[in-house]
Amino acid sequence: MEEKKMFGAIAVVAVILVAAFCGVTLMKDDKDAYEAKVTGNVPVFGNANNDDYIDSHDIDQLNAIIDDGSWDKTAYPYADANQDGKIDSADVDIVNKIISGQNCNLYYVDIYDDVVKVSYL
Repeated sequence: MEEKKMFGAIAVVAVILVAAFCGVTLMKDDKDAYEAKVTGNVPVFGNANNDDYIDSHDIDQLNAIIDDGSWDKTAYPYADANQDGKIDSADVDIVNKIISGQNCNLYYVDIYDDVVKVSYL
């Protein structure tokens, strides 16, 4: 009787291992398989100076971009707080709302590299 239980347990483990191997193999060969980009932080639009905080330094950076009249999208990819394709006082207004905890739309980049809009507060 004990031998049958041991054989049954070995059979169950073998089936689980084969199923796991097949699942990994199928996922590995799938070119559309999910691959997450894990960075440890969430890129939020309005974080104009690219640090880990939305604060007065972002307001300063936005004002510098507005005063300069040109926006280097490579150097400041998250400056466009309202995602309208330009940097202006509307972006400064949104960052001020985020800092002061007021309701506004907030945009961020999710793990699929998609821009997502959420209602802040």
